[in-house]
Amino acid sequence: MSSLRSDAVDCLHGVDGFGSCLPGPYRPLSAVRAGPDTTNPNPTGYAGGERLLRFSHTHVSGTGGAGRYGNIGVVPCAKRPRLNPVAFEIRREEARPGHYLAELSPGDITAELATSRHGALHRYRFAGDPGFFGLETPHIVIDPCAAIAGQCVEARIAWSDDRVCEGHGVLRGGWGHDEPYTVYFSAALRSQPLRRWAQNGVQINPDRADGPGCFAVAAFPAGATVELEVGISYVSVAQARAHRERELAGRAFDALVEEGAGEWEALLETFDIETSDPALRSLYYTMLYRLFAMPDDLGMDECPWFPNRGRQFNNLYCLWDSVRNANGFLALWRPQLQADLVNALLEIGDHTGWSPDAWVMGRSAQVQGGSSGDVLFLEAALKKLPGVDARRALARMLKERATPSPDPFYFGRYPDYFTLGHLPADIPQCVSRTIEYAFQDDCLARLADRLEEPAVAAEARARSARLWELWRDDLKVFAPRAREDGAWAGPADPWEPARRDFWADPWYYEGTAHDWALTVLHDIPGLIARHGGPEAFARHLDTVLARGFFLWKEIILHVPWLYHWVGQPERSAEHVRACLKAHFRPGRAGLSDNEDMGSQSSFAIGAIAGIYPVTGTDVYLVIPPLVDVVNWQVGMENRRLIIRRDKSVRGILWNGQPLGRAWLRHAELVEGGELLVGSNLNDNCSMPPPVLRGMFNSHQP
Repeated sequence: MSSLRSDAVDCLHGVDGFGSCLPGPYRPLSAVRAGPDTTNPNPTGYAGGERLLRFSHTHVSGTGGAGRYGNIGVVPCAKRPRLNPVAFEIRREEARPGHYLAELSPGDITAELATSRHGALHRYRFAGDPGFFGLETPHIVIDPCAAIAGQCVEARIAWSDDRVCEGHGVLRGGWGHDEPYTVYFSAALRSQPLRRWAQNGVQINPDRADGPGCFAVAAFPAGATVELEVGISYVSVAQARAHRERELAGRAFDALVEEGAGEWEALLETFDIETSDPALRSLYYTMLYRLFAMPDDLGMDECPWFPNRGRQFNNLYCLWDSVRNANGFLALWRPQLQADLVNALLEIGDHTGWSPDAWVMGRSAQVQGGSSGDVLFLEAALKKLPGVDARRALARMLKERATPSPDPFYFGRYPDYFTLGHLPADIPQCVSRTIEYAFQDDCLARLADRLEEPAVAAEARARSARLWELWRDDLKVFAPRAREDGAWAGPADPWEPARRDFWADPWYYEGTAHDWALTVLHDIPGLIARHGGPEAFARHLDTVLARGFFLWKEIILHVPWLYHWVGQPERSAEHVRACLKAHFRPGRAGLSDNEDMGSQSSFAIGAIAGIYPVTGTDVYLVIPPLVDVVNWQVGMENRRLIIRRDKSVRGILWNGQPLGRAWLRHAELVEGGELLVGSNLNDNCSMPPPVLRGMFNSHQP
């Protein structure tokens, strides 16, 4: 077995089925994620077993919904391309961090991709016969109008010399919003073409073309190997050119591949594990690779939407997913990155008036639950992330609550929540949105407590508590009420969604009533009480887990860990492991649901490492790890957190001393240390201490 962690990554894991992960190469949080686009694609633009249309440079990875991007396409053709699209059979493909390879037919073409942070290097080997008349020579098509789901509304492409082609495409469509966005490119061939031209329809010009449908073509001798550098920017052609020249020009293809693999190795070695199980090792490092796919780190110079003062990001796609666990891990592993993400949300709020639930190409995208950034604003204060102004965050939260949203589908809240205390049954996903709003109001209350603003805290806490007006004690779920008289409107069956297209369920977004009833993370003790106490609540968890989840959605990833709240961490460990086994398998269809910006990956990583963040808090739950040793780099000072599995230990030892609990706080973990996790957790760490048992009721800062 290779000692390199990057060699354990399976880049084709989760690319098919529900996973929708990207097979092509990318760097950690890079702006360019290159890859193949196929007919009948998943949201990434790719589906195994389908025919290839092109390679392109902008993709999401692991998302649901309609596809997006697939921009600045490149098509290798064994002969002069026709006006209608060419589709290839993918005979074989390989992928590893930093490199993707596909063998294509017709034409006997080997295509390879390697990436930098803002660009990609293509290599195409044409081994096919030039035909009876010798006219079937290789061609490369550059398409600024390419898109997975959507359309080109304007484009331009021009040859500045025989080898350099530049331009842009203005595209629209895809998940989140339909507003146009612009992608600029600079492409340079590394060998002299026999001829080149630009085209739109039947109109051919040797130097330039514009309008939807334009493209450029370069022809090469038979049997050629063609390398193409492509730099991408959202700001300008000049910046795309600068990215290309700085990151790709003069770089040997194989050297760029190794540089990409080396960047991943440097990141993965900060999350080291020791295990004799190669399958578990592969899953662990693969999930880390997926977690660091998105969002795009735009730095200081790739934000075209407003004059940014700090580091900005694209494709926060979506916070609704990542706040459930991934951001908690990032705060532990990369606190500066998490702080920069939080500050980026605040800056977006300053410029647009609203902090986003999802942020895609300079626009707030579809709100799935509420103002998810509120959770991160509180966590930043609890975890003392560097450079985050808690008062600025509180002011942002208050301003958004005081300002009526002109379009709650994209930002802010439906106003009925403030007048009725909940959303009525005629508002889409009324119950799940109310639960999310109530959780976020509790985050506001706790942040106000911390900043000694008691009146603000009391008002937000009172508003949050009204959630319980939707509680149906006979069903043990939250249920919708009619607007007119407050009568119960459902659900017909709390174990099933009301619609087959569950994302359009009228009351519960992407889940059942029972799923959503277990997401009241601001008052788990209140939920336990309404179930009749700890034993009754544990029996309910048994029932939920025995039935199997309605798919494996982000909203319920924490559910197997809820036994901690009733003093049974061993039961948490049992069910976490069972869920890992059931929903994370080897292979191309190895995920039961979309990866969703690190949320599925974070569940797997937490299950394997034996530690898991509680969203909206500074608490991390602990169970025995599935590997022998976990060795993480944590905190601003890059200290080492060691987690060991040792069955000879009763309970948990923290730095050699009995811990007496199955959880730690962020401030403890970032100091580094050794966590020895043994057996008998229920006996030695059975009762949640006050900070966990009452953390949502006491509201102590």
